[in-house]
Amino acid sequence: MDPFLLVALWVLWCAVHSLLIAPAVKDGMAAFLGPRMRYYRLFYNAVAVVTAAPLVYFGLARNGPYLLVWQGGLRAVRLLLLGLAVYLFAAGARNYDGAGMLGLRQLKEGDDCTVPAKDCRLETGGILGVIRHPWYTGGIILLWARDIDSAGLAVSSVLSAYLLLGAWLEERKLTALYGDAYRRYRKRVSAFIPLKWIVRLAGKGRLAD
Repeated sequence: MDPFLLVALWVLWCAVHSLLIAPAVKDGMAAFLGPRMRYYRLFYNAVAVVTAAPLVYFGLARNGPYLLVWQGGLRAVRLLLLGLAVYLFAAGARNYDGAGMLGLRQLKEGDDCTVPAKDCRLETGGILGVIRHPWYTGGIILLWARDIDSAGLAVSSVLSAYLLLGAWLEERKLTALYGDAYRRYRKRVSAFIPLKWIVRLAGKGRLAD
């Protein structure tokens, strides 16, 4: 596939993905679908997977020329990054409501929680006490911990920007939902890189000395 076409299709995918989850679209669909709206999250996920699968395939099928190759000593670095990404996804899954993410929780009529948290409460424990967005961070790591050609560079840049935008929009939604509690959480915990957590650990170490 032509690299410019691949990048354009990923941009289109991001736009459609965002449009389907936009509040105005969801509100309109809720008014139109009524009780059937409980299937919307399942539909949303299915569309995302089906439309992304061929783009991922054609992206992985490209074979250079590469701008970044993880070889030699960098292979160990890549393995560490991939291991970190897997850990972030697994650790995040302990806090997030998998049924809500998949759209299964919404099959229960009357469940109008709009965040993937258990019982719709503000989760701040576990990995969420270290960074606020473990899955976005893991996703960005996966985008870059691979051999990258010119098309891969553009695609990884587009999708990284999309994940950062998604995190920002999620922050706005959570702030509107939880108010001051989430604002205090933001002040205490870093978004992607656990700088505040490291500072707290260092402070505890100094006190112990």
